[in-house]
Amino acid sequence: MSSMRPSTHNTDNASVSGDSFTEDEYDEHEHYGHSNRAKESNITKWTNFINWRNTSGSGSRGGSGDGSRSRSRNHNHNPTEAGRGRVISQSDTLEQEARLERDRSKFEAGVILHIESATQDTHQLIHAQSRRLDSVDSAADGVALRLDNVDAHINALDTQSDSVNARLEVIEKGSTNQSPHSDALADRIAAQDHLIHSLQLANQHHQHTISTQENQLCDLRSVVSKLQSDLRGLSVLALERIQGLEKSVEKNTEKNAEIKSERSLKEKAEKITENVVESNPDISNDKTTDRHTDNPNGTPYHRKITSFSSLRDENTPSSTTRSPAIKPPTTNPTNTKSPTKSQTPLRRPPGSPVKQSPAIQAKAKQFT
Repeated sequence: MSSMRPSTHNTDNASVSGDSFTEDEYDEHEHYGHSNRAKESNITKWTNFINWRNTSGSGSRGGSGDGSRSRSRNHNHNPTEAGRGRVISQSDTLEQEARLERDRSKFEAGVILHIESATQDTHQLIHAQSRRLDSVDSAADGVALRLDNVDAHINALDTQSDSVNARLEVIEKGSTNQSPHSDALADRIAAQDHLIHSLQLANQHHQHTISTQENQLCDLRSVVSKLQSDLRGLSVLALERIQGLEKSVEKNTEKNAEIKSERSLKEKAEKITENVVESNPDISNDKTTDRHTDNPNGTPYHRKITSFSSLRDENTPSSTTRSPAIKPPTTNPTNTKSPTKSQTPLRRPPGSPVKQSPAIQAKAKQFT
């Protein structure tokens, strides 16, 4: 999976404006939720793949060891050829383990890069959600300010209505004494009644606007609370995933240390074997000596030498003794076997990017 770049996507474009509110913010929030769930499932798949690689690597090493022992038993009639077969099979096993170690190191490096990329994306998403919360808070402050302005306007309308009523009362008192102007006064009263009716309609409209804005404010508060809960859940899930992957990396580090210790023991055994071969030239000349025959130095042999494995110390337990790893000859012997498909591990070519799921690719395109 390729590493994702830090996001430069601006999420404030879909936020609520100062005058009106849209439904895009809820859809975008749902999209973030689905993307996070896809990312969690992808991390779980990577963890399972790491465990599978570890299991397949240990199985391939075991299979190679069994093949070397079977070859030694089949060629036991010729001690030198059997010893060479075991040395060659063990050398192949060491080379295969070295390749597995290199592939595992590259794979772990890719996983660590993926973890760092996922962590950066999580922090980026948290930062974007924080900015959205800030924009929602500023929009809520704007709504509160508009509500204050509406209240002031309603108070002004009430004052104007009171003044109009007072003027009507004065006009009605004067109309009783001014009969010639009664028709004109009636028209003016009708106009005033019409004005009062229009003011009442405007007041009702403002009341409806206030209730609508209050409902929108409640919706904004519910969205803010939901975003906060989602942020807390995302933080907890990210920490759990990171801790699990760190534990798997520690286990792989311990396995690498064990492999290095085994390799050092094999190198020591190889040096001991070379020293014994140099001091006993009869072993390299395909000769087997009985118990009471003398070697060129004049000292009797204490046992019959049949293979390189018989040169080990008698005080060393057989369960902890490993056969020496001697370098193979330059020519290709006839009893060597090429590794089968079960012994060849699945590995990624060096330098190739880690495969990425479609969900994570879609998420990465949004942040680039």
